[in-house]
Amino acid sequence: MRHFFTACVVTSGFLAVTVAGNAQGPGPGLRYCKRPGGPGNYLAASPNVSCALARKVEAKVISPSCYSRTRCVAYGFVCLAYWDGRYDRPFSYAHHAICRAGARRIEMDEG
Repeated sequence: MRHFFTACVVTSGFLAVTVAGNAQGPGPGLRYCKRPGGPGNYLAASPNVSCALARKVEAKVISPSCYSRTRCVAYGFVCLAYWDGRYDRPFSYAHHAICRAGARRIEMDEG
């Protein structure tokens, strides 16, 4: 099952990690940059991504330039809005994003 744009080639194994990650927190191999709050919001990144960079990517995704889109490029990361196993709803609806730059990952849940 592949639901990604050509700019972001991902295997089905990643999809399984992502689905589990967004349902219960960050996926395997990610660490929190912002721990879950009241509505379960969090920001997580792979160890080779600084939390400062993850916060910059997060700010770009929720900015007016990306918020009404389903895909956004932020600081070299391709971010896709993700909710309920789907990638076809904008960030404004989904409030979740999965971002990749090669093996580097960022996941966010804006609550």
